[in-house]
Amino acid sequence: MAVPTPACSGIAQGDALPPLASTSAAAIISEHGTKLDAYQREAGVWLQQAPVLVNRDFDFALSMSLEDGLGAGLAAAKRREGNTEAAVQLGEVALSAELVAELNALRGCGQHVYFVLWGSAEEATLRLVGEVTGGPEKPPLVIEGRRRPLAEWAGAQALNEGVGGLLEQFASPHEGS
Repeated sequence: MAVPTPACSGIAQGDALPPLASTSAAAIISEHGTKLDAYQREAGVWLQQAPVLVNRDFDFALSMSLEDGLGAGLAAAKRREGNTEAAVQLGEVALSAELVAELNALRGCGQHVYFVLWGSAEEATLRLVGEVTGGPEKPPLVIEGRRRPLAEWAGAQALNEGVGGLLEQFASPHEGS
């Protein structure tokens, strides 16, 4: 377990993690695993400049519409393609230095916090996912944030406001516990 530091007081602690600049959220998940269900991760695309996984629903109607598994394969391919297109639309959007510092402080306490931008181009919801690495087996803490059209999330200001608001909510249940 991590050695308690003032930055870690009041939150569950786990094994310290490296900063964002040296290790991506995807790499942390590969090394330590995640308790977030596979449906929310499958076919997702990570943004290059932020710990944000872009994903959308699987089209079950398309999957069931064609026989011999063709529908499922087509639906899976469309999901991957849509996620890739959304990630391209978001481009090089990045988090502010303040938010990166806050995420790095949480990583130092063994808290792996990352985000899932879930939904269609018309309406996507930013979710915070928080997990303690090396800690007790618990489901991840998931906090649902704002819904916006994907084009709005492509602006750094919207993403930073969304991430900042979710981090404030994440900190509040830990205070005094």
